[in-house]
Amino acid sequence: MTSMPFICDILVILMDDEHYITMPEIMDELAKYNITADRKSLYNDLRDLSVLGIDVEGEPIGNRYHYHVVNRAFELPELKLLVDAIQSSKFITEKKTNALIKKLETLVSKYDAQKLQRQVYVSGRIKTMNESIYYTVDAIHNAISENKKIKFQYYQWNVKKEMELRHNGAWYHISPWGLSWYNENYYLVGYDSEAGKIKHYRVDKMLHIRLSAESREGKEYFKKLDMADYAKKSFGMFRGNERTVRLLVKNNLVGVIIDRFGKDVRMIPADEQHFTVNVDIHVSKQFFGWIFSLGEGIKIIGPGEVEEQMKEEARRLLEQYENKGDARDFNEYYELRQVCPDDAEEATGIEAICFLPSEACTLPIMKERIQYAARSFLVAMDRETGKMVGFINALCTDEESLRDELFTDISLHNPNGKNVMICSVAVLPQYQGRGIAREMVRELLLEQRKLGKKCAILTCVPGKVKMYKKFGFMDRGESQSTWGGEKWHEMWCTLNS
Repeated sequence: MTSMPFICDILVILMDDEHYITMPEIMDELAKYNITADRKSLYNDLRDLSVLGIDVEGEPIGNRYHYHVVNRAFELPELKLLVDAIQSSKFITEKKTNALIKKLETLVSKYDAQKLQRQVYVSGRIKTMNESIYYTVDAIHNAISENKKIKFQYYQWNVKKEMELRHNGAWYHISPWGLSWYNENYYLVGYDSEAGKIKHYRVDKMLHIRLSAESREGKEYFKKLDMADYAKKSFGMFRGNERTVRLLVKNNLVGVIIDRFGKDVRMIPADEQHFTVNVDIHVSKQFFGWIFSLGEGIKIIGPGEVEEQMKEEARRLLEQYENKGDARDFNEYYELRQVCPDDAEEATGIEAICFLPSEACTLPIMKERIQYAARSFLVAMDRETGKMVGFINALCTDEESLRDELFTDISLHNPNGKNVMICSVAVLPQYQGRGIAREMVRELLLEQRKLGKKCAILTCVPGKVKMYKKFGFMDRGESQSTWGGEKWHEMWCTLNS
């Protein structure tokens, strides 16, 4: 039996830069395998190990030569780096983590192997539970190399913490073109022929992957796709319309911008404390969430369409957190409903209390609004007394600004108009401060948004600007309106982009 494989194992396991072995010690180790060899044959074996890529060096110490391996496929610092990467990788399960590290330990001496028993602590580390991910990745690479589509099922977690297949277990049939690593997860980037577009899938959520007999499709799409750029533009791997967005950023966030978009991004000083930067991104709620997370240090300043989307998302979040509990209390004591003809006199009475005589709507005009624009006319009723305590009414038009004629001429109302002009928001003084106006505005805007209206516009006295800003409106400055001889501010709220 040849001794070379055993010598190889002995030297690799027992020797490193700090640990040597003598010829008698080599012979003693071979004896443990019931192998005997003379010195000459052992010298030849040590020389021939170089064929296997193992260089052995002998150094004279005293009256004997001491041998050790002088080069290995991996240096110890490199293996430590690999171990750290494996331990900190979310997509590698705990079981597979231990198995991979054990394999890496075979590449060094037993002494250095102890140094690989490291522990990397990563905040919030949650390892994946899909043991098949490594074979899934391998299958994807095979499919790419063989130019074949793949079939797989895709799962998600339900509220019972159970895995459930998406689309009732339907098989996904996708042309794989690459793998992307983002935020500690692997994603398959592929072409969906049915949808006719590029999609991505979390690899650890793919099950029962198999190669298809069909050749891949979508090559023309991927010729235009920069895979390295793909994840950078997609926040959280959520895609949207790709836009070039201009940001105003505080100087102390320059590192954040470089980390996210790279050093090639061009930053232009705006003033002593800020710079501007243009970045290509996929506009999504995840992008807006990233903007929110940086607080006052960053602001979208273009294009206008993306600014409006950001404002709408801010309004949605404000409504979600500010109104949820209040709305429940409101509904306990008050009812919002659509106006009816019998409400005309009561509404006119509230109008007269809340507005100056020169501003208030008359009974004939109130009746016209109820007759022709009831769908945009809501009243708030006190559940205990059954009395009306407030109302909101609006007319629809294609005009972009609320002019005084809209308050008196019902013929200007166009039910199909793209914009909503709010004529009155009125709440009896003894009921003010209870969130009634806010709920009426919220409900009206919600309904008009569902109808596809583009914007809601109203005018208010300067003292009410702050209140309407809280309701999600933007102050466009002083209005041209001179209704009732007052100065008014025009307030604008985007409903649909």
